Amino acid sequence: MLELKFDKKKCADCKAVSCLVKCQYIDLNKTEAKKEWQKVINGEDSFVLDACTTCYACEEYCPFGNHPFYLIVERQEEKNVLAAPRALIKQWVNMCAPSGKFMLGDVKEKTASLCFMPRLGSLAQGKLFEDVATSWILGAEFFCNAVYLHFSRMSVIKE
Repeated sequence: MLELKFDKKKCADCKAVSCLVKCQYIDLNKTEAKKEWQKVINGEDSFVLDACTTCYACEEYCPFGNHPFYLIVERQEEKNVLAAPRALIKQWVNMCAPSGKFMLGDVKEKTASLCFMPRLGSLAQGKLFEDVATSWILGAEFFCNAVYLHFSRMSVIKE
């Protein structure tokens, strides 16, 4: 199984701090970004944990593939930074637990997972979705687990 490993040294050697400098939701220059990112790395309080919208862009911006997004989500959980009311988070965690039978549609070479939302299939239009519209997979067994990350619940995925 893939294991995401964060390496402090890679961040220490990073001059760009692209994970935070390029963030569309947090306005920081390189100096401020370096300072705040170091706080996140060290498990200290940083406004970054509250400001993060869990959009995943930092993961794409990191030139070292060092998984800043997953570190932020882990720190949010450690610090109990809630992206939604506790009851809603609990409801989603319980609702998304694997159970029952999965369903397969007409699976072809190109297939899209609709997670728990089969009605989204009608939105899959355009060149990207050619030959995919009638192929679908639905069920908790194919669930991407992204909702847990948006709710700062990395521990649920690790379980």
